[in-house]
Amino acid sequence: MIVAMPRVSPLARLLACVLAAGCGGAPARAPAPGPPAATCATAAGHVGDLLASGQDPRPPDEAVNQVIARIRAACEEDAWSSGARACFAAMASPADADHCGTLLTEAQTQGLLRRQAAADSAAGGAQGGGGASANGPPPPLPPPPPPRRVLPSPSPAPVNDSADPCDGGE
Repeated sequence: MIVAMPRVSPLARLLACVLAAGCGGAPARAPAPGPPAATCATAAGHVGDLLASGQDPRPPDEAVNQVIARIRAACEEDAWSSGARACFAAMASPADADHCGTLLTEAQTQGLLRRQAAADSAAGGAQGGGGASANGPPPPLPPPPPPRRVLPSPSPAPVNDSADPCDGGE
């Protein structure tokens, strides 16, 4: 017995193929996630380590950790953008700080500078030095050296008009 197959339109066949392809096989994968967004902690840690590694001898860990804490506080309290955090976290050298600094607002830059000036002032006071404060003028310059004493030039030798060769003549 021969059974007649119903006639299927080309559009129905196309839909059946698309559905069959979509329903079988491995499930579609989500795109791979990118690198995690830089946090204030990662940006500050990277900058602090980069600055310290460029010094010989390397500063004590306590000093490096204080710098990292100041940068992190500025980042968190002044709400640095994700672009600025990413830039500081990816710096290859301290020279890159100029470029990354352009991603901060004027207020954010001033906040970072203010924190550093306060730390410098506190360090100067703790060491007995008179470091410049953020609110006062810089310390005076040392006095100039005393003027150099100029010796008179020796007087020229007298001119001898004699023709005697022993007196310098001919």
